[in-house]
Amino acid sequence: HRLAGCTVSFAISSTLCVNRATSGPNTRVEQELDELEGRSQLYLSLGPGSKLTAIGRKPIDARHEHALMTVANEEPIQLLVEAAEAAGMVVDVVESSLVALSRLHGLLAEDEREPVILAQLDEERRESGVARAEQLLVE
Repeated sequence: HRLAGCTVSFAISSTLCVNRATSGPNTRVEQELDELEGRSQLYLSLGPGSKLTAIGRKPIDARHEHALMTVANEEPIQLLVEAAEAAGMVVDVVESSLVALSRLHGLLAEDEREPVILAQLDEERRESGVARAEQLLVE
């Protein structure tokens, strides 16, 4: 009962999602995102069923951008959100743990202009990525 009304954020591991990043001219990034979205239903490592995609974009300059697409299996994400909402919580975000670590590092780092290698380890898996300025560049 004490959690009712609380806002919750979920950081999910690579067992539940896949990240794909692209950078370059805006038109090329758009084409790559379209191709990635078209292939997203074929990510067998995420299990059977429908896949969800989320895209984050950040301009580099007027003609270039960086984009990150996360693909996840819809069923476990839906179950996670439903469980939180059934407990009276408000879901703010469901995101890749490496994306969350990138943002956290950017907030805590003294010099966020330098790229860093991030690693997340657990008993069965390891995940690594390169981040800069609160942004996951590559997984």
